[in-house]
Amino acid sequence: MATKAQLVPDAVQDVVDRQTEQAQQQAADRALEQARERVQQQAEDRVQTQTTEQVLERTAERAQEQATDRAQQQAAERTQQQTAERTQEQAIDRVQSQTIDRVQGQAQAAQDQLQEQVQDQVLDRVQGGQTSRVQEQLLERTEQQLERTSQQLERAGQQLERTQQELESVTGRASDVATGRLLPAVTQSGAEIAQQATQLVRERIPGPSPMASLPDRLPIIGADGSEMFVEVAIAPDIRALEREWVMMLSEAQRDQLIDEAPELMRYLTQTSDLDALDSVVLRFRVPPDLDTNDQLLALVPETMRELIDRNHVYSAQSVQPPDNTHADDGVDDNADRLSTPMRAVCEDPVSVGVIDSMINTDHAAFSRPSDAASVFVSRQFLQDKVDMSSGHGTAVAGVLVGDGRAHGGDLAPLLPGATIYNASVVYSQDVYHQGATVVHLLEAINWMLGQEQVRVINMSLAGPANRLLEQVIMAAQAQNRIVVAAAGNAGPHAALLYPAAYSGVVTGTAVADDRSAYRWAAQGDHVDFAALGVSVPTARGDGSFGRESGTSMAAPVVSAFFACELASGSSPEQARRRLMATAMDLGTTGHDPVFGHGLLHP
Repeated sequence: MATKAQLVPDAVQDVVDRQTEQAQQQAADRALEQARERVQQQAEDRVQTQTTEQVLERTAERAQEQATDRAQQQAAERTQQQTAERTQEQAIDRVQSQTIDRVQGQAQAAQDQLQEQVQDQVLDRVQGGQTSRVQEQLLERTEQQLERTSQQLERAGQQLERTQQELESVTGRASDVATGRLLPAVTQSGAEIAQQATQLVRERIPGPSPMASLPDRLPIIGADGSEMFVEVAIAPDIRALEREWVMMLSEAQRDQLIDEAPELMRYLTQTSDLDALDSVVLRFRVPPDLDTNDQLLALVPETMRELIDRNHVYSAQSVQPPDNTHADDGVDDNADRLSTPMRAVCEDPVSVGVIDSMINTDHAAFSRPSDAASVFVSRQFLQDKVDMSSGHGTAVAGVLVGDGRAHGGDLAPLLPGATIYNASVVYSQDVYHQGATVVHLLEAINWMLGQEQVRVINMSLAGPANRLLEQVIMAAQAQNRIVVAAAGNAGPHAALLYPAAYSGVVTGTAVADDRSAYRWAAQGDHVDFAALGVSVPTARGDGSFGRESGTSMAAPVVSAFFACELASGSSPEQARRRLMATAMDLGTTGHDPVFGHGLLHP
């Protein structure tokens, strides 16, 4: 049995062993913790190193992209400079080619038209029981007229030859244009030659028949000889600006389009605000491979596909000579006076909007006492260089407020106290035809809606259906505005024309003084009222008085009646019902597709 002295050292040894073991365990734990910390630190260092490398890599990529962009920009600038050096030479070539083609084509059309007219006169008189002696006299006159025409064509050919020589002279110096050495005097000469060529086409050579079709592709040439834009026929009787599409959106929708349709936004060429409609208009010019409905809609978000359409062209709906000539339009300016002359519908100081060509506001027909209110408030929506006819708008305004009685005529104002708000949107297509694009129609209607006093808007224009035009007209109707449109002059069997065929639009058709239907007037269930529109006395853009025909001349008569009804306190719907009740029924009893609800004549 161990002694007490032996047990003490054993106990001490146990304590020492335990402390040693604990010390070893703590040392091991610390070592393990330090190892873990070192591993974590190494991992963090690697992550930081990788992040730095990624940042440097992205920085390098951005620098490379910026360098590429700068290189592309420099290349584009060089290309643009080279293109600019060729521009004047190309412009000269275009003017020469277009001038020759137009002069030759229009001269031939004039001769063909004259022959057709003479043949028609012969047939008419033969059918009316005239003798062979009358035929001989007419044939003699035919030969005389053809001889005069030949002389005119010969003179025109001489003038064309001189113009070609001048153009060749300018073209011969095209190398100077390309190198930038052309003197200002030479540049001015080229512009003058282009202007002379345009003037030759418009003044010296008769244009095609008013009923002739426009070419499938029609460049619109500015006053300086440059190409402003190009019209194309995209279907029978449907025209639009070449490869141009239009959208009308709210601000939120525009932001959405920017986010969701970046490919389409590449082709954006113009943006304009429509304040009265809380909208913006976006104008696109797309490449040829996207210039179809299916191809283009694939780039548009599905919720916005009803908000885009072509930049369609709408035509003025009357037959009239150009501003600068008294060419025969089939209407005898010295014809007998109207059996029932026009007179004032009302004397109220109404306001009527006229979306049309510019108006010759200096015409004697629009004279008023110096202390009277202004007759016109005008706004121009076309580019300055576009050739703008004043003939059509002046004739429409002449029906509304023109007075020719002091000059020996029977033109009397329908609205002697009216103010006409004229939105000028119409440009010249040739000497007989005028057009307006849907972009300018949208801007014009927006301006009209900003004029609270304008409650009736006259549109003597017609063309194809367009989603945007329909939306704007619906917006105008929602603001209690009445839109009056011409039925159109495409004939009784023509397809529907717009805006006349849109729901709620008041459609006016034309009749002659004997109450017979105008033979070229479009017909359909959408026709609302008839009014005098054949051989109507009115003002002309060149400052003269004359007679014009077409549904364009009937529409302002209908507009005058609606303006007076609204001035009496009627709502748009009440005005429509009152005029339906008072119109003179023509044709079959009740509403019919030829005369609508009947004739409105003051």
